[in-house]
Amino acid sequence: MTPEEIKSLLDGMKSNLEAKTNGLDAQIEAKAKQMINDAEVKMKETNATEIKSIKDEFESRIDAIVAEAKAKTTNKEVKSFENEFGKAIEEKHNDLQKVTKGSSVQIELKDLTINTNNSITGNLANQSGGAVIRQGDGVVLPSQLVNFSQLVATVVGSEDTIRIWRETEETNAFARQTDKTASKAEQELSTPPVIFTASYLAGLYRYHKSMMRNLPWMQSRLPQMLRRNYFKAENAEFYTGLYSAATAYSGSATGIIALVEAIGQLEAADFNANGIVINPSDWAQLSVTRDDENGFTLPSTVTFSGGQLTINGVPVFKATFVESGQFIVGDWSQAYKYVTDGLKVEFFEQDADNVQKNAITVRVEESNVLVIEQPLAFIKGELGTVTPSV
Repeated sequence: MTPEEIKSLLDGMKSNLEAKTNGLDAQIEAKAKQMINDAEVKMKETNATEIKSIKDEFESRIDAIVAEAKAKTTNKEVKSFENEFGKAIEEKHNDLQKVTKGSSVQIELKDLTINTNNSITGNLANQSGGAVIRQGDGVVLPSQLVNFSQLVATVVGSEDTIRIWRETEETNAFARQTDKTASKAEQELSTPPVIFTASYLAGLYRYHKSMMRNLPWMQSRLPQMLRRNYFKAENAEFYTGLYSAATAYSGSATGIIALVEAIGQLEAADFNANGIVINPSDWAQLSVTRDDENGFTLPSTVTFSGGQLTINGVPVFKATFVESGQFIVGDWSQAYKYVTDGLKVEFFEQDADNVQKNAITVRVEESNVLVIEQPLAFIKGELGTVTPSV
């Protein structure tokens, strides 16, 4: 086969390659292009009788990696509270409009990676009836910047009570036996049981029956507000529990220095510091720290990347559930949210004076508990006065 024939064959293979890998992941395209480069080298180094086998082997390998790449990108479904709740509402829309005495409608959201929980209260929505909710209007208040459940893992179980055996610090008795006749040191280990019990975090919301006919409101605005308030209560409860259990910062510094020393304190105990939570107002003040000459100054270990503040490589998260002036530096793998009964949304007509007011009551609840495996993995403290000089 002449060099011109080999070039023509390679051009055809490249065109076929581009058609097959178009739109796939960049890494897949790069891998395929490297394969064709390897094939070109082989073709130039071998005789004409083996060129066809090289071409066939190349195309077979290309088909294999393309099939694998497409399999990974097929049937990927992104689930969220709003989407799944909206689908459930649409499926049961007719049933919801028929909520009557002695019957209720339950919506259970399953297989969601989004974790929701809190107490919900509110007045009777649309009591006058006939409200118009336009989907483009920004009428819903925002959610919190970060949720506690985004910082820890979620574990699902069936038993309300969960028991863990938490090791406490003991003196390390291991020692070199220099005297062959001496007794070996005996090590003591203490792992007392710690019990956590899941319970329901729930609330009610009432609205006028006419809102049942407003499917867009039921699918969009309602789940946004329920999700927001759920998380607000869960965030506050979990943060309070963790702050109470966490180990106190042992230093006396303020501001950035306190956070740097807290990281060091945690790592000195052999835990991996992988996240810091502070209030957004404190985050803002820390980011504009100034020196005695009113110049902006931060240690070289403090960096910003895409708006993300890091201290010694540890990301700092703005969390409105953190009280102003407080912080927690933690190894967040040492705590998790334990769920025994997932989020349920139920609709009832028979509640209080609903019949007189044509109202529907929504009950929202989930059974869970925050399991803190090791309080030593979290350092809590006060930032002190960090107001920048002016």
